[in-house]
Amino acid sequence: MAHTNDDIATAAGDVLLQLSETVEGAWALRSSGLVAGATGIPVPNLNGVLVESLAARVEDAVPFLDRIRDQGLPYYLQVRPGADPGFRQLATERGMVLEEQIPLMVLTDGRDLAPIGPVDGLTVRQLDPEEAGLHVQVAAAGFGAPPEVFAPLATPATLRTPGVRCYIGEADGLAVTTGLGVTIGDLVAVFNIATPEEHRGRGYGAAVTAAVVQDGLNHGATGAWLQSSEAGYGIYQRLGFTTVERWVCWVTGE
Repeated sequence: MAHTNDDIATAAGDVLLQLSETVEGAWALRSSGLVAGATGIPVPNLNGVLVESLAARVEDAVPFLDRIRDQGLPYYLQVRPGADPGFRQLATERGMVLEEQIPLMVLTDGRDLAPIGPVDGLTVRQLDPEEAGLHVQVAAAGFGAPPEVFAPLATPATLRTPGVRCYIGEADGLAVTTGLGVTIGDLVAVFNIATPEEHRGRGYGAAVTAAVVQDGLNHGATGAWLQSSEAGYGIYQRLGFTTVERWVCWVTGE
């Protein structure tokens, strides 16, 4: 089944709503073509508003952004191409800065996942919920961020959530790569693909990404999606993902 860009945007909102339920003190809601929420973690990309529908109105986003601001949190405004250009003006008026245009990449048919042969010395396995801390450790090292950023988002409770599965890649007794997948309906979302710098260039990221996607396909998904970083873009292309939209993201450091 082909998935439209609207389907993928809705899937992104679905994941935000589901994962917020596992983060203590977090909230998230869907209203008027927007998905808004806050994790409580003082990082802009973890609190904000996603313009999910091209029909969303600028005025409806304002109270959600105000709510997050009033919590004392930095936040984002992420907008799909084709949405009301007034969102750009709203971001400017609030002192937000353009951070990036995030590629939304889709593997429409799981059968198009490029085969990944064995990677020398690497074993990829699914983590038990009580091993969530291992994902946090490797993801933090891979993204160059404090573990405190990832710890509330990848807990044993998160890994026990239906459709959520987390993976670790190990080589020579070391955890060298990690990734997380969320399967909702017939789509698997790929998150937190991370390989610490000293372990890059050996195919580990591609291997763990393929494992995340394949496991989602084994559990009912027919396609996959992700939002790519610059570093991972070429890897995802080689695996068969294509860019369908670029979502503009503004952030504020309030």
